Amino acid sequence: MPPRQPDPSLFVVLPVFNEQAALRQVIEDWTVVLRDNSPGFTLYVINDGSSDASLTILLELSAEIPELEILNQANLGHGRSCLNAYFTAIGRDSEWILQIDSDGQCDPQYFAKFWSERRYERPTYGQRRSRADGIHRQLLSYGLRLLIRVATGIDVRDSNVPYRLMHKSTLKRCLSCIPIDPPLPNVLLAVLHQYWFNIRWVTIHFRARQ
Repeated sequence: MPPRQPDPSLFVVLPVFNEQAALRQVIEDWTVVLRDNSPGFTLYVINDGSSDASLTILLELSAEIPELEILNQANLGHGRSCLNAYFTAIGRDSEWILQIDSDGQCDPQYFAKFWSERRYERPTYGQRRSRADGIHRQLLSYGLRLLIRVATGIDVRDSNVPYRLMHKSTLKRCLSCIPIDPPLPNVLLAVLHQYWFNIRWVTIHFRARQ
Protein backbone atom coordinates (compact mmCIF):
# COMPACT_ATOMS: atom_id res chain seq x y z
CA MET A 1 0.00 0.00 0.00
CA PRO A 2 1.56 3.36 -1.01
CA PRO A 3 2.19 5.89 1.77
CA ARG A 4 -0.58 8.39 2.44
CA GLN A 5 0.25 11.79 0.96
CA PRO A 6 -0.66 15.20 2.39
CA ASP A 7 -3.66 16.74 0.64
CA PRO A 8 -4.44 20.46 0.17
CA SER A 9 -8.17 20.05 0.85
CA LEU A 10 -7.81 20.25 4.66
CA PHE A 11 -5.08 22.11 6.53
CA VAL A 12 -5.11 21.52 10.30
CA VAL A 13 -3.45 24.19 12.44
CA LEU A 14 -2.13 22.86 15.76
CA PRO A 15 0.04 25.21 17.88
CA VAL A 16 2.15 23.53 20.57
CA PHE A 17 3.87 25.00 23.61
CA ASN A 18 5.19 22.65 26.31
CA GLU A 19 2.57 19.94 25.84
CA GLN A 20 4.72 16.83 26.27
CA ALA A 21 2.21 15.17 28.61
CA ALA A 22 -0.68 15.25 26.13
CA LEU A 23 0.91 15.70 22.73
CA ARG A 24 1.35 12.13 21.50
CA GLN A 25 -2.17 11.09 22.48
CA VAL A 26 -3.71 14.22 21.00
CA ILE A 27 -2.00 13.79 17.63
CA GLU A 28 -2.65 10.06 17.44
CA ASP A 29 -6.34 10.49 18.32
CA TRP A 30 -6.83 13.30 15.85
CA THR A 31 -4.99 11.46 13.08
CA VAL A 32 -7.39 8.53 13.35
CA VAL A 33 -10.46 10.77 13.19
CA LEU A 34 -9.12 12.92 10.37
CA ARG A 35 -8.28 9.86 8.28
CA ASP A 36 -11.76 8.46 8.87
CA ASN A 37 -13.52 11.64 7.76
CA SER A 38 -11.31 13.49 5.31
CA PRO A 39 -9.90 12.15 2.04
CA GLY A 40 -6.61 13.87 2.83
CA PHE A 41 -5.15 16.48 5.11
CA THR A 42 -2.02 18.20 6.30
CA LEU A 43 -1.54 18.29 10.08
CA TYR A 44 0.54 21.44 10.47
CA VAL A 45 2.05 21.54 13.95
CA ILE A 46 3.77 24.70 15.14
CA ASN A 47 6.23 24.06 17.93
CA ASP A 48 6.21 27.53 19.47
CA GLY A 49 9.51 27.52 21.33
CA SER A 50 8.71 24.61 23.65
CA SER A 51 11.34 24.01 26.34
CA ASP A 52 10.17 20.49 27.21
CA ALA A 53 10.22 17.31 25.11
CA SER A 54 7.46 18.42 22.73
CA LEU A 55 9.76 18.74 19.71
CA THR A 56 11.29 15.30 20.34
CA ILE A 57 7.82 13.76 20.47
CA LEU A 58 6.81 15.54 17.26
CA LEU A 59 9.89 14.30 15.42
CA GLU A 60 9.15 10.75 16.54
CA LEU A 61 5.55 11.06 15.36
CA SER A 62 6.59 12.49 12.00
CA ALA A 63 8.25 9.17 11.20
CA GLU A 64 4.91 7.42 11.76
CA ILE A 65 2.42 9.97 10.35
CA PRO A 66 3.13 11.19 6.79
CA GLU A 67 0.46 13.88 7.03
CA LEU A 68 2.33 15.53 9.90
CA GLU A 69 4.34 18.65 9.09
CA ILE A 70 6.34 20.43 11.80
CA LEU A 71 7.29 24.08 11.98
CA ASN A 72 9.81 24.67 14.75
CA GLN A 73 10.09 28.33 15.74
CA ALA A 74 11.07 30.70 18.52
CA ASN A 75 8.17 31.55 20.83
CA LEU A 76 5.68 33.93 19.23
CA GLY A 77 2.61 33.12 21.28
CA HIS A 78 -0.52 31.17 20.46
CA GLY A 79 -2.36 33.86 18.52
CA ARG A 80 0.54 34.89 16.33
CA SER A 81 1.39 31.23 15.61
CA CYS A 82 -2.18 30.57 14.47
CA LEU A 83 -2.23 33.71 12.35
CA ASN A 84 1.01 32.78 10.56
CA ALA A 85 -0.30 29.26 9.96
CA TYR A 86 -3.51 30.66 8.44
CA PHE A 87 -1.44 32.65 5.95
CA THR A 88 0.52 29.48 5.16
CA ALA A 89 -2.72 27.61 4.47
CA ILE A 90 -3.98 30.39 2.19
CA GLY A 91 -0.63 30.45 0.39
CA ARG A 92 -0.97 26.73 -0.33
CA ASP A 93 -4.55 27.20 -1.54
CA SER A 94 -5.93 24.79 1.06
CA GLU A 95 -9.69 24.74 0.72
CA TRP A 96 -10.51 24.19 4.39
CA ILE A 97 -8.61 25.21 7.53
CA LEU A 98 -9.25 23.64 10.91
CA GLN A 99 -7.74 25.14 14.06
CA ILE A 100 -7.52 23.07 17.24
CA ASP A 101 -5.33 23.07 20.35
CA SER A 102 -2.77 20.53 21.55
CA ASP A 103 -3.68 20.20 25.23
CA GLY A 104 -6.38 17.56 24.83
CA GLN A 105 -9.36 19.85 25.41
CA CYS A 106 -10.61 19.68 21.80
CA ASP A 107 -12.41 16.37 21.54
CA PRO A 108 -12.06 14.90 18.03
CA GLN A 109 -15.44 13.15 18.27
CA TYR A 110 -17.11 16.37 17.08
CA PHE A 111 -15.06 16.71 13.91
CA ALA A 112 -17.45 14.61 11.78
CA LYS A 113 -20.22 17.12 12.51
CA PHE A 114 -17.96 20.03 11.59
CA TRP A 115 -16.86 18.33 8.38
CA SER A 116 -20.44 17.53 7.37
CA GLU A 117 -21.27 21.26 7.46
CA ARG A 118 -18.51 22.29 5.07
CA ARG A 119 -20.72 22.37 1.98
CA TYR A 120 -22.15 25.68 3.16
CA GLU A 121 -18.72 27.39 3.10
CA ARG A 122 -19.67 29.27 6.24
CA PRO A 123 -17.26 29.20 9.18
CA THR A 124 -18.20 26.53 11.70
CA TYR A 125 -17.18 27.09 15.32
CA GLY A 126 -17.57 25.03 18.45
CA GLN A 127 -19.67 26.48 21.25
CA ARG A 128 -18.54 25.28 24.64
CA ARG A 129 -21.86 24.63 26.37
CA SER A 130 -20.17 22.42 28.98
CA ARG A 131 -16.59 22.84 30.13
CA ALA A 132 -14.24 20.96 32.42
CA ASP A 133 -11.54 23.63 32.54
CA GLY A 134 -12.80 25.59 35.54
CA ILE A 135 -15.44 28.18 36.37
CA HIS A 136 -12.96 31.06 36.08
CA ARG A 137 -12.42 30.33 32.39
CA GLN A 138 -16.15 30.12 31.80
CA LEU A 139 -16.55 33.53 33.43
CA LEU A 140 -13.75 34.97 31.31
CA SER A 141 -15.43 33.72 28.13
CA TYR A 142 -18.77 35.14 29.23
CA GLY A 143 -17.19 38.48 30.09
CA LEU A 144 -15.45 38.59 26.71
CA ARG A 145 -18.76 37.92 24.95
CA LEU A 146 -20.37 40.84 26.77
CA LEU A 147 -17.42 43.12 26.08
CA ILE A 148 -17.50 42.39 22.35
CA ARG A 149 -21.24 42.92 22.22
CA VAL A 150 -21.02 46.28 23.99
CA ALA A 151 -18.02 47.45 21.94
CA THR A 152 -19.17 46.31 18.50
CA GLY A 153 -22.84 45.37 18.68
CA ILE A 154 -21.88 41.89 17.41
CA ASP A 155 -22.82 38.84 19.47
CA VAL A 156 -20.16 36.14 19.14
CA ARG A 157 -21.16 33.17 21.29
CA ASP A 158 -17.66 31.80 21.87
CA SER A 159 -15.09 34.10 20.30
CA ASN A 160 -11.92 32.44 21.60
CA VAL A 161 -12.84 28.79 21.09
CA PRO A 162 -9.92 26.79 19.63
CA TYR A 163 -12.17 24.56 17.53
CA ARG A 164 -13.07 26.16 14.21
CA LEU A 165 -13.38 25.06 10.59
CA MET A 166 -12.99 27.82 8.01
CA HIS A 167 -13.24 27.99 4.23
CA LYS A 168 -10.31 29.65 2.48
CA SER A 169 -12.52 32.34 0.94
CA THR A 170 -13.96 33.55 4.24
CA LEU A 171 -10.62 33.26 6.03
CA LYS A 172 -8.80 35.19 3.32
CA ARG A 173 -11.28 38.06 3.50
CA CYS A 174 -10.99 38.28 7.29
CA LEU A 175 -7.18 38.08 7.25
CA SER A 176 -7.06 41.05 4.88
CA CYS A 177 -8.54 43.18 7.69
CA ILE A 178 -6.40 41.90 10.58
CA PRO A 179 -3.25 43.89 11.48
CA ILE A 180 0.20 42.30 11.38
CA ASP A 181 0.46 41.75 15.13
CA PRO A 182 -2.94 42.27 16.77
CA PRO A 183 -3.88 41.36 20.34
CA LEU A 184 -6.12 38.27 20.49
CA PRO A 185 -6.14 37.61 16.72
CA ASN A 186 -8.46 34.60 17.00
CA VAL A 187 -11.01 36.74 18.83
CA LEU A 188 -10.81 39.40 16.13
CA LEU A 189 -11.14 36.70 13.48
CA ALA A 190 -14.29 35.37 15.16
CA VAL A 191 -15.83 38.85 15.27
CA LEU A 192 -15.19 39.34 11.56
CA HIS A 193 -16.50 35.87 10.73
CA GLN A 194 -19.70 36.55 12.64
CA TYR A 195 -20.17 40.00 11.13
CA TRP A 196 -19.67 38.96 7.51
CA PHE A 197 -20.60 35.30 7.36
CA ASN A 198 -22.80 34.42 10.36
CA ILE A 199 -20.92 31.61 12.11
CA ARG A 200 -22.54 28.18 12.21
CA TRP A 201 -22.24 26.88 15.79
CA VAL A 202 -21.76 23.26 16.86
CA THR A 203 -22.28 22.44 20.52
CA ILE A 204 -19.22 20.80 22.04
CA HIS A 205 -17.97 19.67 25.43
CA PHE A 206 -14.58 21.14 26.31
CA ARG A 207 -12.49 18.63 28.18
CA ALA A 208 -10.13 19.27 31.07
CA ARG A 209 -6.62 20.23 30.06
CA GLN A 210 -4.46 17.11 29.92
